[in-house]
Amino acid sequence: GGGGPARARRAAGMAAGTAVVAAWLATVPGTAARLGDLVAPKQFGAMAYGAQWLAANTAPDAQVVSDSGMVAFLAGRRIPPWVAVVSSKRIRIGDLTGTDLVAAAELPSVAAVLLWNDQLQDFPDFMAWLPTRFVRAERVGDDREIWRRFDPAVIGTRQPATFYEVATLEGFTLAGGAADTATAGALPGARALAGATGGAAAGSTVETTAVRAGEAVTLTLYWRAARATPADLTVFVHVDGPAGRTVAQADGPPAAGEWPSSAWVPGQIVVDRRAVAIPPDAPPDTYRVRVGLYDAATSTRVGAGRPDGTLWPDGAVVLAARIAIEASGLPSR
Repeated sequence: GGGGPARARRAAGMAAGTAVVAAWLATVPGTAARLGDLVAPKQFGAMAYGAQWLAANTAPDAQVVSDSGMVAFLAGRRIPPWVAVVSSKRIRIGDLTGTDLVAAAELPSVAAVLLWNDQLQDFPDFMAWLPTRFVRAERVGDDREIWRRFDPAVIGTRQPATFYEVATLEGFTLAGGAADTATAGALPGARALAGATGGAAAGSTVETTAVRAGEAVTLTLYWRAARATPADLTVFVHVDGPAGRTVAQADGPPAAGEWPSSAWVPGQIVVDRRAVAIPPDAPPDTYRVRVGLYDAATSTRVGAGRPDGTLWPDGAVVLAARIAIEASGLPSR
């Protein structure tokens, strides 16, 4: 389309002015009816739905991170001040960075992240980090998403279940996109142990085996369903110290939600890339990685089978790779 910098500036100014007026009207009783006159019905419907979701699923004093301050405002939820304004100018001049967004979303008070106006997606480091702490809860239309924080306190209460079973395979690599179709022979050495209603095989590669405290461990998991899986399962990754204490974890849907387990096709290999942020105060030592699946709806873990037919404790497969964590400030290998 036509236009140029001047026209773009005028449009940006009009949008900012409309947002200010809308914010003022939102303080008046009957906000929804009045605000609907300011924006397109479809857009307002999405905003109203997002606000209703936040109001129903987050605490009144919770904060959110979003590139739409209006949705948070309508829900009565605050945004951390330094990320409250997400604008193309701030992004262009480097006044807002992915590190800023991660720091804001790490706040314990932040209960949700809204990807609303295609601006947070401009920060690839933030988008790569997001699935390590949040789970996509809702799609609103074709291009808006609501992510909720995963509560790590729930993990300790989950018990093994035997509805699905997982076998482990080390050293398997796969080129290509997010998912590829393959035969059972593509996972040599893996065992698909049939459960009551489903089964899967899993492989893994660990890309970083030595990091500094404060950095991230990256790994790739490979899931292959033996038969259709009726539930949308969540993946967990734990990094444990020598004493067995979990120092870092990352939970989220397979493949960042692009390939939920309910959509897995038997024989298909789903590539699931993950990053686990190591706390800056993690003591130097050698750590192990445990992975598995659980059903968030019932808070039960999937039973994980060893090649000898026994089950891994707590449904957590221990990967063969070990992670060397060095003191923060030392160069990583």
